[in-house]
Amino acid sequence: MGNRPNLAKQTILLATAAIVASTSLALANPTLTTLVEFNDTDGAYPQNTLLIDSSGNLYGTTEGGGSKLDGTLFELAKGNNSVTTLVTFNGQNGSEPNGIVADASGDFYGTTPYSGSGSSTGNVFELRKGQKDVGNIIFFNQTTAPFSYSAPVLDASGKIYGTTITGGTNNDGVIFTVNRSNDTMIVLANLSVSSGYELDSAMIMDSSGNLFGTGDEGGKFGDGAVIELPKGSQTITTLASFDGNNGEFPFGGLVEDASGNLYGTTSSGEGSSLYGTIFEILKGSSTITTLANFDKTDGSSPCDTLIFDAAGDLFGTTRDGGTDDLGTVFELPHGSNTIIDLANFDGTDGATLFDSLVADSNGNLYGTTAFGGIGYQTQQPSGFGTIFELSGSGFVVPEPSSIALFLVAGFALTTRRRGRNSIYVTSK
Repeated sequence: MGNRPNLAKQTILLATAAIVASTSLALANPTLTTLVEFNDTDGAYPQNTLLIDSSGNLYGTTEGGGSKLDGTLFELAKGNNSVTTLVTFNGQNGSEPNGIVADASGDFYGTTPYSGSGSSTGNVFELRKGQKDVGNIIFFNQTTAPFSYSAPVLDASGKIYGTTITGGTNNDGVIFTVNRSNDTMIVLANLSVSSGYELDSAMIMDSSGNLFGTGDEGGKFGDGAVIELPKGSQTITTLASFDGNNGEFPFGGLVEDASGNLYGTTSSGEGSSLYGTIFEILKGSSTITTLANFDKTDGSSPCDTLIFDAAGDLFGTTRDGGTDDLGTVFELPHGSNTIIDLANFDGTDGATLFDSLVADSNGNLYGTTAFGGIGYQTQQPSGFGTIFELSGSGFVVPEPSSIALFLVAGFALTTRRRGRNSIYVTSK
């Protein structure tokens, strides 16, 4: 199981306070630094967005490695260059963990697609602050709905929501919540081919409790869709469908601005959108507007969820493309349709980016690569992945009064994505 990398997805919803008036971007000289090279023993193949706390400590998961080769949940303390393993997954407590979220108490919640529950269909887990092993909240099964490939999302009260990729009325997956009084799954809505399905990325929730997500398959044209589940409803609304020309296969999740407009990426498309797109859907609209097309030199196949800085600029990562065709970190300045290539990976410093970025209070960006680092094309052909820092990117942080809220949003609401195919597949 330790060598089964997946496409991944993940979502960062910055607090509204972080989306402030536009500020001119003074782009410095970005510097890429490898903080950690995973060695399999401490984890392998990190493909999920990191969390960052107010002290600058980073938390995340790997899909492989660890003593049981079933993945890990780790911490990288600020200033360190080696991770501390908080949880070793062993099959019984889950395997190949997706991304994690955290509540206000610092307890972590996540999902795995596999577990040793007998049905081997995954679970929702909890790691209480200070504990050394996870508690299993629910096990997925064939009767309810199995196999979750996305991180959960928490509402303001800490209630857990998530998705599965199979099961339900149409066997296309469900949107669920967890009844914490008896730790059971409650199915809120059934996904379908027509609505859009295979939600490999975590959903986001707006201030009214409505859930939004991307199905990387299905919709009107079969190329994926953006969906909404209004609060209190059991009916999924398809907000917009991709048709190839405006992109296809939106593996990444969504991010929402203060006006309720949605932004995301598609991993491929047709014609000018062949290498992927950045798109916008205005609040109340069903029209997908392509803000920018990737051309491979600035990145290709974005599978991440975008993040905003305080000036309204969008930052993200790509799976492929760039100088060595091993992935990039990019920026789309507010009001522009030109993508800026901020960093290129060459294998020794990492390769293949599935996850979203997080930022600290100084504007430094952090992320992971699924491959590369130690052993790249030598002892271990793909490498086991890295954690990196990008400083000097021009990421504009909020005003000092908003920084605490900004960091809480990054810590508690960052989520993730993924898929099933090899990293070199450009369509499903």
